Amino acid sequence: MTFSNLTTLSAEDIFRVLHTSESGLSSTTVEMLLKQHGLNKIRSQEHTWIEILARQFTSPFVYLLLAATVITFLVGETFDGLMILLFISINTVLGFSQEFHSERTMKLLKRYLASKATVVRDKKVQKIDTAFLVPGDILLLVPGDILPADLRFIDAKNLLVDESILTGESVVAEKTQKPLSSEAKDMYAAKNIGFSGTTVTGGKGMGVVFATGGKTAYGEIVQLSAETMHSGIFEKEISRISKFTLISVLITLALVVIASLLLKDKPSVVELAIFSVALAVGVIPEALPVVTTFSLSLGALHLAKKHIVVKRLSAIEDLGSIEVLCSDKTGTLTENKLTVDEVYSQYPDETLLYANLATSVLEKEDRVSADAFESALFHALPKEKKEFLKEYRLVEDVPFDPTRKRVSKIVQTDHSKMLLVQGAFEEIINLCSELPVTQKKNVLSWVAQEGHQGNRTLAVAVRHLSLK
Repeated sequence: MTFSNLTTLSAEDIFRVLHTSESGLSSTTVEMLLKQHGLNKIRSQEHTWIEILARQFTSPFVYLLLAATVITFLVGETFDGLMILLFISINTVLGFSQEFHSERTMKLLKRYLASKATVVRDKKVQKIDTAFLVPGDILLLVPGDILPADLRFIDAKNLLVDESILTGESVVAEKTQKPLSSEAKDMYAAKNIGFSGTTVTGGKGMGVVFATGGKTAYGEIVQLSAETMHSGIFEKEISRISKFTLISVLITLALVVIASLLLKDKPSVVELAIFSVALAVGVIPEALPVVTTFSLSLGALHLAKKHIVVKRLSAIEDLGSIEVLCSDKTGTLTENKLTVDEVYSQYPDETLLYANLATSVLEKEDRVSADAFESALFHALPKEKKEFLKEYRLVEDVPFDPTRKRVSKIVQTDHSKMLLVQGAFEEIINLCSELPVTQKKNVLSWVAQEGHQGNRTLAVAVRHLSLK
């Protein structure tokens, strides 16, 4: 079953299709599903030391050098043969040590990446290893969680998910538990689906797992990339030079043999063999593989100092051959962090306090939010005003809705009660019926000016309520 089929189903239909409920799966059912679907792991292609060692001899240049070595030993040129073997050995040791070390590093990193998931099983909330998730599991999500499987949301409270790993879009996606009016064919349109590998940046949610391991959207991408064989520019160029060298040697030898047969009555086979060795040794640059491998190893060492693991040395040359690099700006060339540039208000500090109260900071003990807007507002709030946040408690809230384009919250202290509304400027300004016309024009002018400068504007409004 694909994610598209689930986007239009209600929560009750989801439970029926996946044979589960809000109480979660039983331990017996989980064991049966584990045998049927296997562990929730994406099988990545791992190489043994024998495969890595054999990979060092796949270059056409190495084939030529080995052929030249055999010929030199056959004609008694032991020293030349040993020298060629020395070059081959140095090249093999350098390449093998670098790639074997990288493979071990990747395996070690995977051990440290083991994660836990909060699920409902046997009518109890419990934490389990993500590897033991199965279709039908009820998963609880909070900010910072990385989705360990594909799931259909059945509850979403102001839920925001970073899907840049799949869609490339740095702006977080707003998720809902409501069924869609029509099936979503693309990932970015699946507003009630959570995909493996994406990260929860805000709000809370609950979902039903429907795909694990290699059956997830992320797992299919990994499998496709693993099955796709690609030769780099470096390997192609080495192969081209090797073929040219081999063809040149064979053509030369053929001409020499033909000339010897035409000009001499009894051509010497030994002389032809010695000439062949001399030609092969003279034409083939024995030190070229060593020089290239040494250079690529230095490049891998420089990248390792920047905490980058190079699995194949040939990738270094491919990286250096890039002429045009296309990249999404936000989150790649920039840090995807927002800052408060200006506050249009007679009381800037109070406005920032109200803006923070309209976010989710009251729901977080550490006041830390993964949402870029909320983080910017909190960091812009003066230290003395941050202390006031402790006095407020959340009474009721209406999460952000794409239709309303605003979030509404009611907060209260022992002495006051307020309704806070925050969101798109054009929506908030229409709610301020008591705002003088002159002041409204000034605000519109300021917003237009900020828009021309490329700045985003966020409006916040407050109404004091009775404590009764």
